[in-house]
Amino acid sequence: MKKILILFLPLIIMGVTISCSSAQIKNPHIQREWMLISYEGFTKEQLIKNKAGINLTAEKKKVRSVAERLWDVIKCFLLRNLKAMEK
Repeated sequence: MKKILILFLPLIIMGVTISCSSAQIKNPHIQREWMLISYEGFTKEQLIKNKAGINLTAEKKKVRSVAERLWDVIKCFLLRNLKAMEK
């Protein structure tokens, strides 16, 4: 019974953690891309022709979620306990 509990408890915790993860809500009304129509040394036609613009959208970085980090901890815990059970 103890072995079953050791194996399934981390899975239950991970399931609860994943289902409760928060998601950022992006505001669709914020303009993050702007077209340049005036810039020193260039004409409006040149800027429009070359589609010159500024993109203020944040660069997406790979951020590990709490669930991913928790899953790593659970895997280490399970491996340690399984090795201990084999001895």
